[in-house]
Amino acid sequence: MNFCNEIFKHDPDAIAIIGLDSRYTYGELDKITNKLANCLTEEMFFKKGDCIIIQSDNCPQMVMLWLAAVKSGGTAVLLSNEHSPTIISEVFTQTNATMLFSPECLIQTVLMADRYWSDVFETVDVEPTDICEITLTSGTGGNRQNVVKHSHENTIFAMRTGTEFRFMPTVGDVFYCTAHLSFSYGIATELCIPLMYGATTIIAKKLSVIDTLNLIKDNNVTVFYTAPAFYRIIMQHDVRDYFNSVNICFSGGDYLPEDLKVGWKEKSGKYLTNIIGAAETQWIFACAIEDESPEGSLGKIIPPYTITSVDDKMHIKTPFIELDTSDNIEVIDDNLYFYGRSDDLISTTMGKYNPYVVEYMIMESGLVTDVFARQYDKMSMKFTQLFCIGDSTKLEDLKQYCKAKLPQYLVPKKITYVETLPRTLTGKAQRKII
Repeated sequence: MNFCNEIFKHDPDAIAIIGLDSRYTYGELDKITNKLANCLTEEMFFKKGDCIIIQSDNCPQMVMLWLAAVKSGGTAVLLSNEHSPTIISEVFTQTNATMLFSPECLIQTVLMADRYWSDVFETVDVEPTDICEITLTSGTGGNRQNVVKHSHENTIFAMRTGTEFRFMPTVGDVFYCTAHLSFSYGIATELCIPLMYGATTIIAKKLSVIDTLNLIKDNNVTVFYTAPAFYRIIMQHDVRDYFNSVNICFSGGDYLPEDLKVGWKEKSGKYLTNIIGAAETQWIFACAIEDESPEGSLGKIIPPYTITSVDDKMHIKTPFIELDTSDNIEVIDDNLYFYGRSDDLISTTMGKYNPYVVEYMIMESGLVTDVFARQYDKMSMKFTQLFCIGDSTKLEDLKQYCKAKLPQYLVPKKITYVETLPRTLTGKAQRKII
C-alpha cells in the first residue's frame, strides 16, 4: 500500500497541478517526483519512516517534494512562511524530522533533482498504518499547536468517505482552495481529493481578491473553497461572472452565518455549502445540500462518522479515529447544528452567541472595514466588546447602528479601534490574542 499509488494511476496526459506560471500533467508530476525521491534517498539518505519539514508559500514544488517523500515511504510536514521558528522547533521535536527545506532550498532541490537524477523510481510499499501526512491542529499560524499524524489507510478512507457521500470529482474538475497546505482542509481539498480522482488543482500562494477572481475565471474552476471571512470580502465585488464555471462553493474552518450564506447565493448565484471537521479527522463529517438541509444546520452527518455532544465538547468517532473537539454542537434528526467553539462564544442573559453573528451585522453597516467581537467581563458582568478597523470619527454612528440593528443583549458596551486584527492564513479570527 502507498497513498501515491492512488494518484499516479490516472491519465498521464491530464493536468494535475496548475501554478501561477506553470502546469504539470500527471505524467510530468510522476517523473519529477521520481527524480526527487531518488535525490532524497540517494543524496540525502532519506529512508522509510523518515519525516521532513517543508516551509514555503503554496507552490507546485512543495507538493512535489511531499509526494516524493511519500513515494519513498516517509512523509513531510508542510508549514507556511508565517510559522515561527518556535513552532518549527517544536514540530522538529514532535515528529523527529531529519531535514528542513526553506523556500530557497526547496526550489534548488527540485532543480537539482530534475537535472541529475533518474525519472524512474519504484514506490516504496508501506503498511496501512504507516504515516503519509502530518498536519497541525488549528491549521496555520499563531500559538503552539499539536501534531496530527495521518496514516495511508486513514487518508484514503477520509477522502473517499467525504466524496462518495457528497460529490465525486472527475477528470475535468478544477479545484481552487485558498487555504495554505499546512491547514487540514488545504491538504485535503487542495491536494488529496483532486489528485486521488484525477482532477486538476490550483496550487498558488495567497492572492489579492481580484487576482483570486481572475484565477477562478481564467482556469474554469469548478470547485472553490475558502473561509467565511474571505467570502465576506469577495462579496464586496461583482462576482457572478467570475463564478460561471463553479459548481460547488465550500465554506469551512469557521462559523458560517445564515445571512452570509443567503447573501452569497444572491451575489454569485451559487449555493454555499457548509463543511466542518477537525484537523484530526482530515476531512468533513457534515455537509449541507441545497433544498435538503434545514436552515442553520450543516446538513446530515456523513456515515460512518458518529457525533455526540459531551460536556460542551463534540465527540467524533470513525473506524480509525476517536476524539473530542471544543466545538459547541447539537444533533437533531441526524442534522448537525454548529454554534461555535465553546471558549469563543459571547455569554449573554439570553444565552451564548457566536461572535461571527455580531461581526457580520457590523460589517453590513459599511462603517468599518473589519471587526472582531468578543466577550468583555467587568465586575462579574459579561458584555460584548468590538475591535474595529475603520474611521474612528464614525464611532457615534456605529453606536447608533448597533442599537438599531442588534438585540439589546448583544449591543457592545465597549468599542476599540485598532490598526490590524490577527487572523490565520485561512482568515480565521484569532480573537483571544488581541
